[in-house]
Amino acid sequence: MVSKKTVIVVGGGYGGIQVARGLDSKFNVILIDRKNYFLHNVGMLRALTVPGWVDGVLIPYNNLLQNGCVIFAQVTNIQKDYVQVHGSEEKLKFDYLVIATGTSYALPSHVARSEKQEAKKMFEDELKELQKGNHVIIAGGGPVGYELAGEIKDAYPSKQVTLVQAGSALVSATLPSKFRSSAQKKIEKMGVKVILNQFVLWEESVGAENAH
Repeated sequence: MVSKKTVIVVGGGYGGIQVARGLDSKFNVILIDRKNYFLHNVGMLRALTVPGWVDGVLIPYNNLLQNGCVIFAQVTNIQKDYVQVHGSEEKLKFDYLVIATGTSYALPSHVARSEKQEAKKMFEDELKELQKGNHVIIAGGGPVGYELAGEIKDAYPSKQVTLVQAGSALVSATLPSKFRSSAQKKIEKMGVKVILNQFVLWEESVGAENAH
């Protein structure tokens, strides 16, 4: 019997898990990710505003592969036929290597915590801070800021929400002006105050503990 060739997939995001699943039946698949959970980015903004939603965006890798395995570690060395992870000198050999590490952004677009429980606590702490405040100011009216403003206003209609955009229109300058104008009207109809052509200036006296 011919042994299966080994495929190592570095990165357990959307691309990485699709590759790993697709090859699982034909190859010896090893998925390596520094987190012990899959981060479902699409639902992150709602998880920051709605209690209990966080469990739907932090998904364990338990049932991802039927034949292969998942290693929770950070790859520190890549050579032509093997990789090594942090804290180990073992050479994980491969026939094929897929690098699917994706991109890295700050919260709320990305979560740096490697342990699910730590990430869950971070979400819950941010949610508590949001619930305490009466007025939320969002600096940046791009797609993420726009969606976050809508999520907050939808979950907490009584809160004052202000969306500040440095440019002359919301969302993205690459989109048609008609679309951007319609987007602004919709968010304003929800009760969100929109300020265009203005920057949010950081005041040292505010303190990092008040900025999230």
